[in-house]
Amino acid sequence: MGREVRREEWREEWWEEWREVRWEMGWEE
Repeated sequence: MGREVRREEWREEWWEEWREVRWEMGWEE
């Protein structure tokens, strides 16, 4: 069960960083 919680936290952090990268590259979906 601990893995699921960590997975969600990592996903949120990674998604936030990826969103910034996409904005810098100028990607829009």
